[in-house]
Formats: sequence, C-alpha cells, structure tokens
Amino acid sequence: MTDQEMLQIYTGLVPFLAGVCGPGCEIVVHDVTDPEHSLIAIENSLSGRQVGYPLTDLSRELQEKGAYTSAAYIGNYEGKSKGRNFLSSTYFIKNEGRLIGLLCINKDMVLIFILLCSVMIRLLRWLLCRLCAVLLLVAARQ
Repeated sequence: MTDQEMLQIYTGLVPFLAGVCGPGCEIVVHDVTDPEHSLIAIENSLSGRQVGYPLTDLSRELQEKGAYTSAAYIGNYEGKSKGRNFLSSTYFIKNEGRLIGLLCINKDMVLIFILLCSVMIRLLRWLLCRLCAVLLLVAARQ
C-alpha cells in the first residue's frame, strides 16, 4: 500500500471521529512528508487551523525525537493553541515502520470542564432529593 493510500484511509475516518467525539473535539490528519503544508484533513477546528496549515512545533519535535519508533501513540498530553487549552492525543501513522502521518485528537478543556460541572450539578441535585426524602421519612416517624 502506498503512503498516500494509507493516509487516505485515515482522512476518511476524520468526519466519523468528529461526529462521535462531538464539536468540542478537533480531529486532524497530517502528512509529515510536507511539513509546511502537512494538514490534509480537519473537522471541528478549535485551533483555527485549516487544510494546508503546517505541522505544529510539538509535532515537529515528536518527529525529530523519533517518538514514533517506540510507541504507536502518545495519549492525553496538554496542548495549547490561540490561548485555548487542549487534552491532546497523537497516533503515529506508519507505513513499513516509516512515519508518514499523524492522527491528532484535541479536546477543548473548557468544554470538558463545563460538561463535568453539569454532571456534578445533576449528581448533587439527585443526592439532595434523596437526602430530603430521607429527612421527611424520619420527621414523619417522630
């Protein structure tokens, strides 16, 4: 399989992954053979990037250090772009051991925090309702 055929498989997954992960999650595929125009697919652009943008400094660093030689991916590291914080993961796309691309997933930490707060508020409401019910039962027995 050629490098381009393999990258095509990953670019085809981008809309699916973006749909599953939702609007707070940016999905990107880079072709590392063209670092100045590496971004070949993007959905839910949280970073403001678009097709044709260059590799990020972090992506260049991972490539230069050979991080891909000892791991299939790097997961859940802190990323930053345009003042926004992300929880990021990068999958190394390889063809016969050679790095040819990157599949990157960047989750907006503010949206994750808002979702977590929403869940916590619902949980607290549920607990308060249960506590009130128990208190009413205790009061009724007295």
